[in-house]
Amino acid sequence: MSTESRIELVLWINELLQLNYTNVRQAGTGVAYCQIMDSIYGDVPLTKVKFQCRHEYEFIHNFKVLQRSFVKHKIDKIIPVERLVKCGFQENLAFLQWIKGYWDQMYPGGRYDGAARRQQSIDKTSPPMSTVGHRRRRHSNGSISTASLSSGITSPSLNPHTSPSLRDLHRQRQHLLLAMDGFEKERDFYFSKLEAIEAFLQDQGQKLQPPTLFKLQTILTSPSNGQRLEDDDTF
Repeated sequence: MSTESRIELVLWINELLQLNYTNVRQAGTGVAYCQIMDSIYGDVPLTKVKFQCRHEYEFIHNFKVLQRSFVKHKIDKIIPVERLVKCGFQENLAFLQWIKGYWDQMYPGGRYDGAARRQQSIDKTSPPMSTVGHRRRRHSNGSISTASLSSGITSPSLNPHTSPSLRDLHRQRQHLLLAMDGFEKERDFYFSKLEAIEAFLQDQGQKLQPPTLFKLQTILTSPSNGQRLEDDDTF
């Protein structure tokens, strides 16, 4: 099992599979897991993977494809399907760390074109144009616009001929966006805790001893440098 952080794992998935994931929870659809195995062995039947999945029963279908790949290659790792398809953070983080460790050991090297493999599978399973023409929208120039395959699966922003320096900038940008998202969630989490504590103190104020109440209020209203905020201070 690898020890990469959630940000490192999301960046790895996006670079390997040419996806635009923003959270490890998105791996709960099973799509990324199937393609990670395909990047190693090249024999996962991606035509059976539901890339446009939106519902839990479709996620389960994708994990059945993954399980068959595990059986074929004699991988005895138990896949906790029922927990993974709930798209929980901890479950998918742990499974991603395991599969990343497996990939590190088994990946044959070279470049895996995840976007091309997905498109090939879609082309093979797409019905004839005459049966789906009403589902597609034509632009004024006659080209056809198709919807994203699923959440996080879009056309890659970088092509194989992109310069290394631009790829590095793209990775840095993704890393910063993911980090910022994590910081915002962490900020909101702790702010909600502070609001709950403040509400509790206001409700229990008469029952607490004055020194204790004053100390708690001082902690809540003090900035990081330890100086107490005055009532007329602005943020």
